[in-house]
Amino acid sequence: MIKNNIKKVGRGLTNMSSRSATRGYSFEFMNIIKANERFNCKIPDKTKKWCHSKGQKKFNALEENEKNEMVRASEALMDFIEGYEDWIDETVYIERVSSQGGSTDVRDIRFIKKEKDNTIQLEVGISLKSNNDAVKHQRISPNIDIGKEWLGFAADDEYINNINNFFNNFSSYCQRNNINKFKELDDKSKLLYEPLCTEVANYLDRAFAGENGVEAMRNFITYLIGSRDFYKAQANFNEGELIIRSFNFRDQIGTGDLLELPTKCYESIPKKSSRGNVNRVFLAFNNGWETEMRLHNAESKITNSLKFDTRLVGIPHNAWQTRINF
Repeated sequence: MIKNNIKKVGRGLTNMSSRSATRGYSFEFMNIIKANERFNCKIPDKTKKWCHSKGQKKFNALEENEKNEMVRASEALMDFIEGYEDWIDETVYIERVSSQGGSTDVRDIRFIKKEKDNTIQLEVGISLKSNNDAVKHQRISPNIDIGKEWLGFAADDEYINNINNFFNNFSSYCQRNNINKFKELDDKSKLLYEPLCTEVANYLDRAFAGENGVEAMRNFITYLIGSRDFYKAQANFNEGELIIRSFNFRDQIGTGDLLELPTKCYESIPKKSSRGNVNRVFLAFNNGWETEMRLHNAESKITNSLKFDTRLVGIPHNAWQTRINF
């Protein structure tokens, strides 16, 4: 068993992304700890090493009240798992899922039961979210073919040419005006976000209406939420509430109706934020699926690479979920 050596350490974090990452790793760590305590399940060496080298340190960087919240939320999740996945016992492994680049596995931890020959007999994975509900943080740049990466089909020449021309012109503009940081742009939305969101929305609209449209839509949803059945556990610490959703496509988890992937795209448009600036792409499909992708610069210095934070703002009406107070 991994011992939970809790220390009180001040926050000392200077930016939101670092803070969010610390909370995310801490939530993973505490769920591994609580799974080990609850079920006495085995922990692979690689996961033990991560817990000692990173997970514990991230958890110790939290304030005392935050640690207590993490403990309560993790215990609530283990209550749920114990009730719906009754095959989990001391013969089961709990491990951290370390996905490689390009992987469609969105799970953060998983329980696995192995056969004698070490093949997997049963498994259930969980995507853990701490105060956020983003499903993907994908990049856009002239070096990334979003068609191939997101949809499984190479993007058309119109998109490739337009994106390359845009970034070339943007780089030239910044050089002419001696602009080195994104915050130095007079109107970042008009100069950067709106044209890129418009280009992406137009391309996706063409792709989903094309001959490979149905497969492209299915691949897109799979790209966002993974190729395996899983539970998504979103802890909203401000409200003290844990929202658990079942993403069940292959009947491989303990609860939830089977979900249908989209076959039609109703809308692919650039969208304004609450401040009135266009910095989003909104997509509406049949079978209840809706996504919103918010574009932002991930770095402070000017670079030809930006990032989308993508959320599911609509899911099938028969998608199972429960809310648990902690």
